[in-house]
Amino acid sequence: MEALSFDLGRVNRARLTWLVVALNLVFTAGMTAFLYYWAHRDHFGPHGRAFINRVLVQFHLGAENVVAAWYSSMLLLLVGLACTLAYALDQRQGGSAFDRILARGWLVLAGTFLLLSLDEIGSLHERVGMLVRLNGASLSPHATGPIGWVYLLAIPIGAGAIFMLAFGWMRLRHAPAAFALLATGVLLYVSDPFLELIEKTLPPNGAGIYVERVLEEGVAELGGTTCILCGVLLYASRRAGAGAQTFAAPSRRARVVAGVVLLIGIPVAHAIVQRLPPGDVGIAENWFPAAAFFVLAIVWAATRRAWGVATIALMVSAYFGAGLFGYASWYAALHYQRVAIDMIATALAVSLSALSTEHQALSTTTQHPAPST
Repeated sequence: MEALSFDLGRVNRARLTWLVVALNLVFTAGMTAFLYYWAHRDHFGPHGRAFINRVLVQFHLGAENVVAAWYSSMLLLLVGLACTLAYALDQRQGGSAFDRILARGWLVLAGTFLLLSLDEIGSLHERVGMLVRLNGASLSPHATGPIGWVYLLAIPIGAGAIFMLAFGWMRLRHAPAAFALLATGVLLYVSDPFLELIEKTLPPNGAGIYVERVLEEGVAELGGTTCILCGVLLYASRRAGAGAQTFAAPSRRARVVAGVVLLIGIPVAHAIVQRLPPGDVGIAENWFPAAAFFVLAIVWAATRRAWGVATIALMVSAYFGAGLFGYASWYAALHYQRVAIDMIATALAVSLSALSTEHQALSTTTQHPAPST
């Protein structure tokens, strides 16, 4: 029978942590460089400006449709997968009826981070912030114009933070380090709206904007996600104990259902965004092939140790998640049929994931938490 096995040992967790921290620093430094050179782009010739506009911008964590947005989104997706793993371990360990019910909080967190991952590429919260008819449930109920996501989503963000802290305390209090990491991540997330408000008061080319961007994008967002990921994996390692843990792989039927959900989600996400007011330029449907190829990379690396193929899958994931195919001539030749292209790419990734586990056991490490495919 096909199986999912993983090892949550200290070495594997340390490798993943240092990899993520290094990537966070690379993107944060790249974003800072972009902001500086963008402000001085008039000093450069055509080639220099093209490099800034096409290459250096890919590191801008505050921009949409760039590699940095894809990276941030996939990091959030990784947290969602880690929460699913924690739930599976809690279910295996058993416990009282209350413990089993409480463990379902991991599924709430997993769904939350999947939504955040989609939002990171799709700019959903920026668009929702433009919905004037929702002002009554915001911090500015009497406003007659768009108030932005900070004021509109402040209450849901606060409620979500309280839930995460309460659940974390109830579930992780016997693993103090894991809870501390989770709580730190939540507090960093909560600081993000305040940093967003501060940004609006700063001059565009002053030193303050660089500091604010680093704090908001590099520390609050990437740092918060990293802390939560490490906290969840540390808790899972305590639950797993020493040695590898093995689970039955998802059935073929479950994989088909997951694939169908992903495919249906593409036109649904596109239709929802079409009905929302303009807020930002993120492309929600691009998340689906990006997520599918990201999971494919995990599957290929885990089942066959095919690191080269996994790297290609990651590159394809970034290609779609960052919307880089928008620069391609073939995209224009197909009359910009983004939904159809995303559906074809997602179907391909799902099919390849299924094939890779059809006759071979799936084995993952904490560098690649076990996905639900």
